[in-house]
Amino acid sequence: MAKPTVDIKPKPKPAPKLPVPSEPPALGTLGTQRGGVNWRLESVRQVRILVGQGYRKIAAQQQIADALARTIDELQAWERELVQSGDLENELLCSEFAGELLEYLRSGHYTNVPHYKSYGSYMDRFNVARAATIVKTMRQFSLSEIRSGLRLGRRQRPLS
Repeated sequence: MAKPTVDIKPKPKPAPKLPVPSEPPALGTLGTQRGGVNWRLESVRQVRILVGQGYRKIAAQQQIADALARTIDELQAWERELVQSGDLENELLCSEFAGELLEYLRSGHYTNVPHYKSYGSYMDRFNVARAATIVKTMRQFSLSEIRSGLRLGRRQRPLS
């Protein structure tokens, strides 16, 4: 008697975890919840850039909150939420470096920053290199675009 054959299919592998993007979403994806998080990151990043330029933190928060038609409390809550992730915490630290080293990073490559290695690295990438990327992104998005993205994200939140 022949034994019945059993068709065993291999289990599919789980999808790899995608890294957190270091730039806010394109304007077409503002309404998604993930886009809302990215606009919040961009808002707090603007505060950190001002802190890097020498502003006191509360003054920087007030300036950005006024420009975004938000409150300082909202910005502080977003920052507390964002720094719970190691990746985003490093992103915000690099934003301060971007503000501090703005002239160096606008005028040339990050290796022109004196002692750039002393600013540390995260996940095999120099923090000053991340700061240079932030400076480039900073040029792409104005505060009015960030305000619009936050407003649109709040209106189109998915129901849960």
